[in-house]
Amino acid sequence: MPNYDCGTSACIAGWACRLSGVIHEGPLDCFKRNAAINKSSRKLLGLTHDQCARLFCECQWPTQFQLELGPNEKIGSKTRAKAAVARIEAFIESGGAE
Repeated sequence: MPNYDCGTSACIAGWACRLSGVIHEGPLDCFKRNAAINKSSRKLLGLTHDQCARLFCECQWPTQFQLELGPNEKIGSKTRAKAAVARIEAFIESGGAE
């Protein structure tokens, strides 16, 4: 998830763009592409910068969701997707505060 359109099942910002029909492809370098995806997904989802960080960046997820992920080298896409769903649901329930 550090890369917003990295192709993992838990790429929340990238999937928000893809499912909304916003695709960022082309000659942009990785950093610029990720910044464009972050900006687009923030607007699509109506989030603040702080909310984006809390939702998109695993390192800023509450501890219980980070623990669900475990070590990255041992996690499968189903586990990552399940953890992302739990994180999204908690984020929505808290009104974006958690």
